Amino acid sequence: MKYEMIKDETTKGFLEEFYRIKSLIQIGDVPPGTLGGYIEKPSNLSQEGSCWVFEGGKISGNASIQGNARIYDAQIRGNVRVFGNVVVEKGLIADYCMLYDNARIINSHVFGNTVICGNSFIDTSHIHEWCSIQGNSQVLYSSISGHTLITENANIKSKLVRYGTVTNTLEGIVPCIRHAWNILPIKGVYTFFSIGIY
Repeated sequence: MKYEMIKDETTKGFLEEFYRIKSLIQIGDVPPGTLGGYIEKPSNLSQEGSCWVFEGGKISGNASIQGNARIYDAQIRGNVRVFGNVVVEKGLIADYCMLYDNARIINSHVFGNTVICGNSFIDTSHIHEWCSIQGNSQVLYSSISGHTLITENANIKSKLVRYGTVTNTLEGIVPCIRHAWNILPIKGVYTFFSIGIY
């Protein structure tokens, strides 16, 4: 075993009870005896590989963290699968999402049946429904939803994209975008301006 659940160090969720984890051996760069985040049950965090939930992270439901994935101060719940070399920092991942390869997700909400893989980088964004983000894509300060595919070297910043395929950028190759808006944050409130791509 690489970690244990500390039975007398728990915290309550809405319906679940979380147990803090403690490393028993060296796990990547995590030394033995390190206190991590919280999990609901053993199946939430694999005993194999160097996957780890750091302090502030919470894993619940049927969510599973495997491989070399790292979770920093984020909530993972539902039926989410995280494996490979994924890094999740802050935010919420829920429902039936699958994250793998070298994807990195920071300060974002991802849910629905979303798949994020390859070398994708997501920062401060809202991804939901049936989205797939792959390749070397970057999504920054944006909302992606519907049956949307973001792939190849797509670079999306401050946009709302729904039902389409983006293979480069909104300023470059856009084979199919039904709805796309500029998003301008004004004192914490996002204001949408149509840019008329159809």
